[in-house]
Amino acid sequence: MKPIQSLLPKALAASMVLLCAINFSCGHAGKKPSDAREMTFKVTDSIPLYNDSLSFRFFDVSRFSKDSILAFQHPALNLSLLDRKGVFRKNISKKGDLLGQFIGTFLQPNFSADGYLFVVEDGNTPCISVFDPDLKFVKRIYLNEYIDYDYVPTLQSTSFVEKNNQGTKIFLSTNTTQYGFSSAELYKRTSSIIEIDLDKDFNVKGKKRFLPYQSFEKIRSALSENKKDWDSPVAQLAADPITRSRYVKYEFDDNLYAYDQNWHLLRTYHVSPPYSGAGYGIPFNQGISDPQKSMETDFKWRYANIYYYSMDVRDGKAFLLYWKPLPADGIPKNQFEENKVLVTPVLHIIDLKTGKQFYTNLPGKFSPYSHVAALNRKEVMISGNSKTSEDIQLYKLRLAYE
Repeated sequence: MKPIQSLLPKALAASMVLLCAINFSCGHAGKKPSDAREMTFKVTDSIPLYNDSLSFRFFDVSRFSKDSILAFQHPALNLSLLDRKGVFRKNISKKGDLLGQFIGTFLQPNFSADGYLFVVEDGNTPCISVFDPDLKFVKRIYLNEYIDYDYVPTLQSTSFVEKNNQGTKIFLSTNTTQYGFSSAELYKRTSSIIEIDLDKDFNVKGKKRFLPYQSFEKIRSALSENKKDWDSPVAQLAADPITRSRYVKYEFDDNLYAYDQNWHLLRTYHVSPPYSGAGYGIPFNQGISDPQKSMETDFKWRYANIYYYSMDVRDGKAFLLYWKPLPADGIPKNQFEENKVLVTPVLHIIDLKTGKQFYTNLPGKFSPYSHVAALNRKEVMISGNSKTSEDIQLYKLRLAYE
């Protein structure tokens, strides 16, 4: 890369240096040494998530072995049951005002071991809708009645459900409405995980908070240095269905954290992407009143750094989906430019026993906004990219990495 001074007039170069010193820590994205080995894959199946009258973008395949796929579109929230070939079988619910219809802005569907469906609804009135094994509506739990109003699930939140003899536990990654993402107080005062305990009749028995942000070295260091170089604090959650260990991935560092059922730390895995981000950051509590400048800052965090988007755990493997950072001249500056940006999603695997890591870059037909859903240690499902095709497919990938 040529020096900035050789590309820009001296006055502009000086202002860029000043901007880096005051507002941003500047760097550049590119390749870096990595412990991860490159793997290969082949597409073994493609399932249409559309027909003549319906189209879906979001999916859940946790019961794929039972010939079931949950799918819905946003903002209609038309949660539907499909079979393994993508054939429509049943409408479960949709957004509306009738009993059993969704009132949120986004959905997180979770099946329990006994077949009940718990749908976490994000939005101004966060709640959990419960459906029986026949997918008939049972009840709605309004979370604001039981947890602090400041703690709510968001569009970026994830969740999982655990069943026991006393009832059901629902674990949510949350956000707070009290502080903005760039507020130092958010990281000093709040926690990232909430547990909701339900009895056998789905009444709320209690709540617990886990993993305060300040318990992480990266957060303490960032607060000390007064530098925030990530976008969202909201965690990605996954649970191993066999060992019942919990796994947490944050955007703010390259670590994957493993916990036992009491949220005691078992192990920290250092994710080793083959790419380096630019490390853009700004001081905490630095409000940006100009909407355009605020948008540019968000885009730099999202596109110039490693952006961890999705995670799943299955058969002793962790499956991560993140974005390959864009070069500085490829970062969008406005919404119009962002609509045309195509980022490269990277699928990354960590062997949770040996620590070995593998990765592959996915071509443009795969969505960087997809949930990565593992069927087993060698098969995952990822949705197609709505920016490259109107007819969205759900792809099954067979991985070769050992």
